Amino acid sequence: METAPLNNEVAETDEVGAAYWINTEDKVRLRVGVWCDERAVRGTILLFTGRTEFVEKYGRTLPGFLEQGFAIISIDWRGQGLSDRVASDAHLGHVHHFSDYQKDVAAMIDAARSLNLPKPWYLFGHSMGANIGLRSLIDGIPVVASAFTAPMWSITVPSFLEPVARPLSRLAVMVGLGEMYTKSQKGRSYAIHKPFESNSITNDRPMYEFFIRQATLFPEAHIGAPSMRWLYEGLTECDRLSKLRSPEVPCTAFVGVDDVTVGRKAIEDRMSSWRDGAFTIVDDAKHDPLCDRPNISKKIIQDVCAFFRQHS
Repeated sequence: METAPLNNEVAETDEVGAAYWINTEDKVRLRVGVWCDERAVRGTILLFTGRTEFVEKYGRTLPGFLEQGFAIISIDWRGQGLSDRVASDAHLGHVHHFSDYQKDVAAMIDAARSLNLPKPWYLFGHSMGANIGLRSLIDGIPVVASAFTAPMWSITVPSFLEPVARPLSRLAVMVGLGEMYTKSQKGRSYAIHKPFESNSITNDRPMYEFFIRQATLFPEAHIGAPSMRWLYEGLTECDRLSKLRSPEVPCTAFVGVDDVTVGRKAIEDRMSSWRDGAFTIVDDAKHDPLCDRPNISKKIIQDVCAFFRQHS
């Protein structure tokens, strides 16, 4: 695999990693980041990032997993990070079909095999990455356990738009407006667009300032609001997944008590019937509990690693 750039200044980590370009079956070039050294005696975590995210975003949190004995491979999904864009506007959060993300997963698995990353393998997904991850688990991705934060198994939209979100986004796609932005922030990074006091991601100001620095130093990796097509595809995939049984893979899930981005009921409904499943509502946390206050982040990392060890 060809070496790709990995920006440690943006990641703000001393951990030595590597990045590679990989290609999907439909000829989309993606970037994966890999951290693996002599500490990786417990296996490898496949890190499925959320919408807008990129591998450097987890620079402050990945050391916690490495110290617990796990290697990590992360991915920039198509349309974000340094991976190929799939829309004419490079700053638009866009995908043609949610099933396209499974082509990215297949390429990531091929890369993990080529790199001979230590087994067993585990899955960790955040938000949209948890939506992609659930589909991957159902399709038989070779992992022995999984963990999700703020899993996007339903999408929260303003109450006055809820009845029309699906038909409106579907109509936009049908009339050729699928690449229209859904939000007024358009192509601007959320952290730059939204002040800390009103952000929905984290209660930790230093972490939010970290996100702002990343957006400033690494604008080429950032995208803004999602497209109407992404919204329609996301809503449709959430509906499809809701009709499917949970896979026979142990899972632990976390959602912040103040999360207003994903629907908690869909998470509670699924986790209540997931065999070998555990569910935690994280007090004083917003949409990204792994990147919230240090005590919260540290506890989640410890709990996830303990869960993975339990099911190794």
